Amino acid sequence: MNFGYPKRNRVRLLIIAFVFFVSNAGPAWADFEAGVAAYQAGDYAAALAEFRKLADKGVVVAQTNLGYMYSLGEGVEQDLAESAKWFRRAAEAGSTAAQVTMGALAYHGEGMERNAVEAYAWFSIAAAGGQDSAEDYLTLLTARMARPDLIEAKKLSESFYEKYSVHRTVSLADP
Repeated sequence: MNFGYPKRNRVRLLIIAFVFFVSNAGPAWADFEAGVAAYQAGDYAAALAEFRKLADKGVVVAQTNLGYMYSLGEGVEQDLAESAKWFRRAAEAGSTAAQVTMGALAYHGEGMERNAVEAYAWFSIAAAGGQDSAEDYLTLLTARMARPDLIEAKKLSESFYEKYSVHRTVSLADP
């Protein structure tokens, strides 16, 4: 599963997340740096352990990394439900990349029940947060959804925007 991102883009996202985290992190920096180094060395079990410590403290980039690792079975058995759990936490904290991923998971029903209304809402707030790929998904969903479902999706999008939008998030890296 690629969640809308080719492998080279997942690595790029990991690096972008790393740079973002470095610029916003305090004492958790060493744990994240150790996790990235372990991941790059192919020691997925060590990377998973480092990212989990941070993810449990609410560090969004670590939650996103765990989502990818569970989806690919890196350092753990592949578990799409566990992957969706970590992506959901990051998406709810305002990560637009995780919001796109949640939209894809909801649309395809991977790791969670298939739900086009929820998918639309995730893509909608990700698009509002600047994720261009989310716009493509919205166009696709708009063309495929029945009018009553689209109305429901737009209402849910408003609720999601108030709760999970990056615009209401102070810092994505705050533990």
